[in-house]
Amino acid sequence: RFEGVDSLANNRLIVEDTVNRIISGRECIYGGEGWWKYEFCYGKSVIQYHIGEDGERSEILLGVFDEKVHKAWIDEDPKQRSPKKYNGQITQISHIYIKGDICHEVRAHRSVEVRLRCKTADNSPLAISLSLSEPNLCQYILTLESERFCEPLQYSDEYGLIALEPQEPSVPGGTKPV
Repeated sequence: RFEGVDSLANNRLIVEDTVNRIISGRECIYGGEGWWKYEFCYGKSVIQYHIGEDGERSEILLGVFDEKVHKAWIDEDPKQRSPKKYNGQITQISHIYIKGDICHEVRAHRSVEVRLRCKTADNSPLAISLSLSEPNLCQYILTLESERFCEPLQYSDEYGLIALEPQEPSVPGGTKPV
């Protein structure tokens, strides 16, 4: 369990919502400023896109998730890629998304390391911040920071895979909706 400031982001219903919608991959996160925007679907894909004046969406697939490849990637450099901890709490996990669109400049598929980071925010505990960098040509790092991730990250394994199973929304009286 995340031992931090008691806030809206750590509320049980918010944690369930984060897991059910985002960590389950059911809903994607959209963000970015300027020409390119980003679509991150946990456990599925990362897409960079632009919507033209005509409403047409052009996109570049930065990578897709493959658990077997991801585990091998962690095993190659566990010191750098395993979940990061501070004061016994997991504060960041990293996943690799591979086999994106071909990058003609390097004649290889694009790839992106996705970093989910627990970051507390005084003013907006539910906000999710996205930033993308390109340390090497066609190799990206997408960082998502939010207090919403603090609790779910505590359930990740040595590969940064979050072991929580999505739950049915609970209703008063302990029954499931029909």
